Amino acid sequence: MISTELECHDFHHPNRLKTLLIAATFWVSSLAQAQTHPTQATEGDPSSAAPWQFKLTASNYDTHGQISAQDINLRGMREDTTWWLAHYRRASEFEQSRAGWEQNWGFGWGQLTSSLQVASHGFAGGALSARLGDEALYGLIGWGRTNLRDYYNLNFDPNDAVTLGVGGKLQGSANYTLFTVKDDRLHTGQQISHAVLRLPLQASTRLTLDYAYKRGRSSAQDPLLHGNALAIGLDHHDVFLRVTADNKVNFSNYNQTRVAVGLRF
Repeated sequence: MISTELECHDFHHPNRLKTLLIAATFWVSSLAQAQTHPTQATEGDPSSAAPWQFKLTASNYDTHGQISAQDINLRGMREDTTWWLAHYRRASEFEQSRAGWEQNWGFGWGQLTSSLQVASHGFAGGALSARLGDEALYGLIGWGRTNLRDYYNLNFDPNDAVTLGVGGKLQGSANYTLFTVKDDRLHTGQQISHAVLRLPLQASTRLTLDYAYKRGRSSAQDPLLHGNALAIGLDHHDVFLRVTADNKVNFSNYNQTRVAVGLRF
């Protein structure tokens, strides 16, 4: 993996990435406005590439027995490239800023995806995944690694893990994904299995259901835990809402309710 000492250095102070988030928001607003009034593009002109699309998400994490936390996440997407800047804060107890990059490559057999994320407190992690097949029916395989530095896991799945799954289309425009993420490094036995169903309700409106069952230990010495989670998401035009009830969040003894709202532009 690429050395991360220099990459993480600029993110050690949370206020630095908060400033970057504000600056990025203004830049994105200017870029989005410019894209609504494009100049005439000529063939072969780089300006004729697909415009950037953005997603801004604000989340609240209400954990029973703990102080609530908030997160703000700005993503930019164009064709096969995605980047993000984000900041997580749990009152005065813990703060972490993060930035990441994801790239997709299409092949005749499917798609390969690589991602890299760095965060304050010296964290760095990356992952490789592949989708084998087409949209009608495909297999999933993935592998992730981190440097094991302090990190509040907002994926809520093990990061140092392997992923196996399958997905495809159902009748109409509905689709499903079934996958399992399993720790293969820290000897915790952590394993989370997801069943995801995406249902179009009408034009520009979609319902997403994500049920997950988990079993494993917080560390190799801790007792075995079992839990489950249910996330319900609703997308309507450019806005979306996602509510999640998570029992034994991140393999702890705590239960958490998450609410995320956002805007695509």
